[in-house]
Amino acid sequence: MLAHAGKFTWDEILIVIAPLVLIAGLLGMARRRVRDQRTRSMSAPSDANRPTKSS
Repeated sequence: MLAHAGKFTWDEILIVIAPLVLIAGLLGMARRRVRDQRTRSMSAPSDANRPTKSS
């Protein structure tokens, strides 16, 4: 456990900031993945021999 020095120090800032940065990064990756899947599902298949969902 880190000792409290009586003022807000850099190690305490990391304890607060690190989880926020991690969550923001994971959320950004999830949003990018959803956006890419939507883009792929809306576009026509690139391979003519590959069947579509409607066939």
